[in-house]
Amino acid sequence: MSSARSIRECRNKARRGALIGFTLIELLVTISVLAILVALAAPGFENIMTNNRVTGATNELSAALNLARSEAIKRGRTVTVCKSSDTAAAVTATTPACDTDTAATWPDGWLIFVDQGTQGTRDGANDDLIRVGQPSTRNLIQTGSDFAEFISFFPNGSSSASGVLANATLTLCMTPAQRQIVISRTGQIQIIRGTCP
Repeated sequence: MSSARSIRECRNKARRGALIGFTLIELLVTISVLAILVALAAPGFENIMTNNRVTGATNELSAALNLARSEAIKRGRTVTVCKSSDTAAAVTATTPACDTDTAATWPDGWLIFVDQGTQGTRDGANDDLIRVGQPSTRNLIQTGSDFAEFISFFPNGSSSASGVLANATLTLCMTPAQRQIVISRTGQIQIIRGTCP
């Protein structure tokens, strides 16, 4: 008698267990809905990643410019930030130099140095190197710049960009995100968000 009861209990448990599981159709519908949601979310996620890359590179460069300005005020000397694709030389025994080549861009890297000689040109023996900026995110492009080669900050905090005395703008772009770094004649730095043309 007890064995018949235990068999019935086993069957009842098996039936209840079968009611708890998923059918193959339910599982396929769930996977299909999940695939659709992922496909809809992917482009938005990619835009967020692009935005973050451009923002990070822009913040890094604007921090370098702020550092140069504060060092100029603190030291009472001209401090220059110049573009340089020669930043690997800072790790080796050679002396990194500024790029005057128009093919080089700010995302390739930059140097911050005390500029005691010819403005915008780093003389290894005389101009103390303060910091080296390494190349930025791949695919980040410079679409325009008023400070094509360098920007200098003077002991009073004012700036001069490759000889330009008005506001200077550097535009960084990675489609669709764009950032403009605007430096006023007084040395104040502003970042403006936009979209790539």
